[in-house]
Amino acid sequence: MIGACLLGGCGRTTAPAIELVLGEDDRAPRTIAPKSAWAEHLAVPGARNELRIVLGTGDIPCDRYVPLGDDEVLLTITITSPLERPIGPGVYAWTESTRASDPKAPTPPLAIPKVVIGNRSIQPLPGGGIELRRVELPPQGMVTGVLGFAFPGGAGAPATSIKGTFAARSCVAGDTIAP
Repeated sequence: MIGACLLGGCGRTTAPAIELVLGEDDRAPRTIAPKSAWAEHLAVPGARNELRIVLGTGDIPCDRYVPLGDDEVLLTITITSPLERPIGPGVYAWTESTRASDPKAPTPPLAIPKVVIGNRSIQPLPGGGIELRRVELPPQGMVTGVLGFAFPGGAGAPATSIKGTFAARSCVAGDTIAP
């Protein structure tokens, strides 16, 4: 699918600390203070709206891939909604898709977190979500909110959580975040 960015602008801002509990290998909470925080607004023609929020402990540019250092952490939250429902302030849950059991069911808005530590990728199990408090479009846009992802554990899977607040400035591929 092809993503089309909406308007331009890119930025970096320091986000408050975020607490990560990532399961089996990371039972103790890990607190990160993101050095990079940006959001990318996308429209996937004929399919959906997307908002990607990227929070990283290193300098993470929005215009290209940069490998992480061994101890660097990258948290990406991808929020999707149907084209007819723009992404704005509100609560977006990380739940099992209803489409798996009923392919004709409408696609609900979702928020899916992913954590990368060095070269290790971690996909938390569904639970909790994100509250977007402010969603402004580029070029000078800002996205703020509260992370409240949590899986209580069970059936052999450990408990996981991602909690904290964030503030991320708008970014569009092709622009560079100043060091």
